[in-house]
Amino acid sequence: MGDRAEGKTELAPDLPGARRPRGTMPRMEGGSSGEENANLYVRGVEEGRRGEQLDPSSLIELLDVFGERGLRSYLVGFVEGREDAREG
Repeated sequence: MGDRAEGKTELAPDLPGARRPRGTMPRMEGGSSGEENANLYVRGVEEGRRGEQLDPSSLIELLDVFGERGLRSYLVGFVEGREDAREG
């Protein structure tokens, strides 16, 4: 049960025996704060305006680290950034 050559995994501390991808962001207990949500929203707007594609593994990592509210803030910003790019 060691790490695979690609896609390293580690045991999820909250689910005994469950595996999840090893992320680059530290896990935050209790979700994200208002300031973090605002930062995620702005990040989403900027990435949406640039026409970047949503990466499913990045979305899962955002959910894991910042919770549902953080992910929602990012996605709302992303959609609004896409709309801004179309209008501009």
